[in-house]
Amino acid sequence: MHCLIVGTTRSGKTTLAKQLCKRYIAQGINCLVNDPHGTVWPSGARMYADINKLLAVAQKSQRCALFIEEAGQSVGRGRTARELQWLTTGSAKYGHRTHLIAQTAQQIDPTVRTQCGQLFTFKQSRRNAELLADDFAEPRIIEAMDLPQYHFLSVISCGDVKRYKLTL
Repeated sequence: MHCLIVGTTRSGKTTLAKQLCKRYIAQGINCLVNDPHGTVWPSGARMYADINKLLAVAQKSQRCALFIEEAGQSVGRGRTARELQWLTTGSAKYGHRTHLIAQTAQQIDPTVRTQCGQLFTFKQSRRNAELLADDFAEPRIIEAMDLPQYHFLSVISCGDVKRYKLTL
């Protein structure tokens, strides 16, 4: 199941993504990361500054966790979105789980966004919280407007909404 991680700047998105990455590595699952900021990720993660290089490796691999930081830029809208829809439409056939990390859901093309069966949302504006609530058919996502730093909602499609706080 693919995953969407969204929230305002400094809300905890990348911290959560790195914690998830570390868990995958501990389970023996390869992690491929596209991070244009070049930040440090857990040891064992394979880093790619170029999204196209990550795609080339992912299309030759099986059962990887893919992390796309600043997904609004690389898997945003328009021509690029159509070319990169494979991350959420085709990669599951390879056993991959894609994690799209962005500030807002609006940055991600709806076709790509709605392929995500899990949502981790940190603080959001009303408009973004409403969009996510509509996408996931879950009105409680509106609560994301009032979340403090490092608190997030975990939502599974057709499932439960749970609130968590990151442990740093």
